[in-house]
Amino acid sequence: RPSIASGFKNLVKERSPTRISVPAEWPSNPYTTPIEDSETIDAGIAGVAERIEEVSRNVPEAGPAVPNASAGTPHPERSALVMAETTGPMVNPAATRADASIAEPATEVQSSATSTLVAETAEPTPEGWLPEVWEALMRMRKPGQLDQGSEWLDEQADAMRDALQANGFKVIIIDKRLTPNSALITIDGASGVDVAWLEKQSVNLQTKYGLEIGRVTPMTRRIAISINRPKRAEMHLSEAWRRRKLDVTSPDRTNALVVGDREVDGELLYLPLFGGFEDLPQALPHTIISGGTNSGKGILTTNLILDICAFNSPDAVRIRLIDPKRGADYGWLMDMPHFEGQIASEADDIIAALAALTAEMERRLTILGDLKIPNIALYNETRLPAERLPRIVMIFDEVPKIMQDEDFRDRANPYLNELATAARSSGIHLVMIYQRADNLVMTMQLRNNLGNKLILKLGDKGSSEIALGEKGAEKLLGFGHLIAKVSTDDKVYTQVPFLHPTNETPKIADAIIKGWKARK
Repeated sequence: RPSIASGFKNLVKERSPTRISVPAEWPSNPYTTPIEDSETIDAGIAGVAERIEEVSRNVPEAGPAVPNASAGTPHPERSALVMAETTGPMVNPAATRADASIAEPATEVQSSATSTLVAETAEPTPEGWLPEVWEALMRMRKPGQLDQGSEWLDEQADAMRDALQANGFKVIIIDKRLTPNSALITIDGASGVDVAWLEKQSVNLQTKYGLEIGRVTPMTRRIAISINRPKRAEMHLSEAWRRRKLDVTSPDRTNALVVGDREVDGELLYLPLFGGFEDLPQALPHTIISGGTNSGKGILTTNLILDICAFNSPDAVRIRLIDPKRGADYGWLMDMPHFEGQIASEADDIIAALAALTAEMERRLTILGDLKIPNIALYNETRLPAERLPRIVMIFDEVPKIMQDEDFRDRANPYLNELATAARSSGIHLVMIYQRADNLVMTMQLRNNLGNKLILKLGDKGSSEIALGEKGAEKLLGFGHLIAKVSTDDKVYTQVPFLHPTNETPKIADAIIKGWKARK
């Protein structure tokens, strides 16, 4: 536009006053003398002002930038590349040096029209993704939210240093970082302060120094101190999936599912349910998800199902669903090519579904036994694609709702116990979902075999001790804040990424459906 062009034109006028205030006594300052006297003039300056004026006459003052027709429909959250037609060298401000007043000419950029053009630099679909899923997720992308609060992070680190030094500790802060829920400050373990002192002084640290300590975690030669954010940041599923790793066989087969963002280091927490992944061994076959109202239990379950379907083909993994609520939260799943059979919601239908799954397990174990092959993974490696057996994930939602019935419980528990103890090698996985786990709705045999524990906020210590095996889940923040134990007894505090259940989940599900249809 002429108004912008004239501004640039003034920058190269020899007699225009400088807009940068620099002390005249500074040496080697190109701005302290008139441009015509400087010996650092690049010959490329000749004609630049005239060229800017010529371009400005050919560009209309008003009107929106014309999108590049070959770039597709722009999306506001993707970066834009502004291109102007030019036939001569352009000044590159990024290349300005302290010893030169004129930058080196930038590479010439050509355009198909004599106007300012805005074109998207759309990210190409990464390897291992269905293009439809990548594009749908990127349209939902909400970058930058986790980085908000850097000044607050610095303030909390300074306050922590002051508080510890005031109490006689020579503290060294090794690291500080933001998580969706907190500032994580890591101090040297040899500073003299210990975990017990920090926990005991938590009230004093909050009232005197403004440090609301959420958790203190001992680590090797260091201590990680989690300070609650005044306002938690949202981590969207698009940001988590965007930095996820995949197997080379994806999207046809991927062994690990994304659970969320690990608070201790900001890395993703994976559940390698179907096999080893990176340096992680295969997880145990069965999983418990437990959480109270507003804990984020439904979003976590949805994320895991979408993950299975987006990065594993319908031939690799099948999904079955038991839900006493008649699938009210899973309408988007019904048309998914991975979904098998019907939703089992009534007592008799649920018993029939468990009996059928148990029979399938026994059939597979017979096949493996006859061939002397120890598990389904090795079996599938030796078979043609048409002969391979898909893994089956049985999701049993709202377990306590139906297990309160004593007659039903007596009929269901034998099947659940058998599946929990014998299904691993057959490629069958249980995902049991409880709002509140207690001894009445979960047998000890089943509890001991739900080796992957994804536990969100629970209402009391007793529920935490049953679901997690220890107290702690009652102190979680809710809304996707969880403690994970994946195949071990090590606790990993994690934040589940958010996906809006009504505005976004159906769109990702639809993209997955379209993606697999396109690959047929």
